[in-house]
Amino acid sequence: MKKLIRQVTVYATDRRLFLGRVSAALAAVTASVFGFGRPAAACYSEHCCSLCYEPSGSCGSCTCVWSWPCCDTASGDKYKCKECWTVAPCDSSCAYVRCSQALLNGLCNP
Repeated sequence: MKKLIRQVTVYATDRRLFLGRVSAALAAVTASVFGFGRPAAACYSEHCCSLCYEPSGSCGSCTCVWSWPCCDTASGDKYKCKECWTVAPCDSSCAYVRCSQALLNGLCNP
């Protein structure tokens, strides 16, 4: 019985990891088709967020804000990744990013 439970647990974990990767790939393709790609110069990683800068507590006085969800497969937590620009429109570099955030936003969907 323990062996069966272990196999089911491994299958569920592998399935969740696979579905998470497929979801991320589909989100990236959709974003690129509609022109909402991630800034190319992102250089800081917080949980599952690729950000321009180390996350700060608050982002105020934003001219342009871009945010996207991600799922941290290691913890199962869902995050809202957010970057705040000082000029509009949000472009593909980190040159005008005022601040970055990785906000805990619940649990990933099973």
